[in-house]
Amino acid sequence: MNISTHYSGCKNCGLIFQKSYLGDSFFNKYYKTNLQKFSSKPTIYDKIQCKQQSFFISKNFNLKKKSIFEIGPGSGFFLKHLRNVFKCKVYFYDLNENTTKNLIKMNLKKISLKKKIKIDLVVMRHVLEHINDLKKIIKSVRNLLNDNGKLFVEVPDYSTLDTNTDRLNFEHLSQFSFNSLSMLFANNGWKIDSIQRTHNINDPATPHNVIRLLVTPPRNNFNIPKNIFFNFKKKYLKKNLQINQFLNSYFKKNKKNKIALYAASHLSFSLLKETEILKYNVCGMFDSDRRKHNITFAGVKVFSPSLLKKIKPDVILITSIAYEAEIRSNLKSMRVKSKIISLNEISSKLCRCAS
Repeated sequence: MNISTHYSGCKNCGLIFQKSYLGDSFFNKYYKTNLQKFSSKPTIYDKIQCKQQSFFISKNFNLKKKSIFEIGPGSGFFLKHLRNVFKCKVYFYDLNENTTKNLIKMNLKKISLKKKIKIDLVVMRHVLEHINDLKKIIKSVRNLLNDNGKLFVEVPDYSTLDTNTDRLNFEHLSQFSFNSLSMLFANNGWKIDSIQRTHNINDPATPHNVIRLLVTPPRNNFNIPKNIFFNFKKKYLKKNLQINQFLNSYFKKNKKNKIALYAASHLSFSLLKETEILKYNVCGMFDSDRRKHNITFAGVKVFSPSLLKKIKPDVILITSIAYEAEIRSNLKSMRVKSKIISLNEISSKLCRCAS
């Protein structure tokens, strides 16, 4: 079958979506009957991915002996990992008939999205981008969760377009950026517990940039003025522009300096894309997460912080908002003599100047 579709984008949040939906009947038939490759044994990449995803969740949620419900679990390896490692009770729902049969053979229990059961954690890995009515699925998930329940989401990352961006696919009705995914849940009253942008290196199934999100649903009825998020975004973008302008001026005045970014986070990536820092001598990004070491982004390589004394940057720009105190403490213990500035400092300075 040949199909044709068009894409549009939201100016406010950056969401890219299919303008003309092919319809529930078309997609339901496709997902129910299409032949999907199914393996009974996980590859080394499957095992690594399961460990990374469960580690991300466990930083803000105790997985031990919890009830887990995954929508669209694929080969079921993630559910088996949670069952084997964390002794979880695991359930699933999948439209595909062949996949469902294979998952049941693996002793995984299927339940309906409409079933009256309270779950500790709902998992949607590479599923949300396939959903047309995003608000409806979020509401359905909310009804499944118990009072302390959470939702784990992973989707392809369209925050920046590069060689690691997932290609357009007729199955993917939405292409999420860091901003649009955050706003989707924030606008519906969900609290963001943790968010991560990463790259599934060497993974043959999903070898591209992804966003991971752990969110908590609203406890009560959520009703806020419609313009609150517009005003927040307007102020945020204005502050972001001011910080970028300040940094451009700073880099220009100190163009002979060797500059290091600490850490290798989405804020560092944004600076490389949105400021003029790449015109100058950026010696690298530094991060304590070993999984990021030796990765290159926009021509800038990620190193271990232990190499800072050897590389000897003139300036270290701390891009982490949440872990600045820990980073400064680490740099102090290493006796790094570089000048240290941070996004927090710059933001505070701009606030004082404005007042």
